[in-house]
Amino acid sequence: MPSSFARLGLAGLLFAASAAHAATGPDFDTQLRRAADRFMRANHIPGMAIAITVDGKDRFYNFGVASKETRHKVGSDTLFELGSISKTFTATLATYAQAEGKLSLDRHVEDYLPEFQGKGAGTALLQSLPAWPEHRYRLKCLVNNSRAKAFYLAHGFQVTGRGASTEGDYEELSFIPATTG
Repeated sequence: MPSSFARLGLAGLLFAASAAHAATGPDFDTQLRRAADRFMRANHIPGMAIAITVDGKDRFYNFGVASKETRHKVGSDTLFELGSISKTFTATLATYAQAEGKLSLDRHVEDYLPEFQGKGAGTALLQSLPAWPEHRYRLKCLVNNSRAKAFYLAHGFQVTGRGASTEGDYEELSFIPATTG
């Protein structure tokens, strides 16, 4: 179960994305405030902040409290826990940079960060960084699930074991990502 701060941050981000789509009418601020209030009440969220950029104009909205205990209001200096959503931001920005020709996920870390030249992570491909250093990924694939097994085998997994569970016989599939190009 995510922490209340993680839920709070995620809710704010999701709400902002949907609200930005409707940011064209003159009563946008009123609609956003009402929607935020309804959303917070329905989800028991004590506070959140929303930032939206529409047509180059930044809009900032703060709602509720940062702490139920202290009743300190959410403000422009309130820090929210991002949790795992930062992975989504990183992946989005990296693929955007690649689309813009400013980054290639097929290059090595040391190509962009010379201080990693000749060091372990420096030789890792950017696309394999989430798996560095050589983490071993394992999963259990039920023997009768041949489609799933074929998919994983086609993507670099290898059968490394067999076993039985209450769900049926399975094969353990393992993957060690490549860290050199």
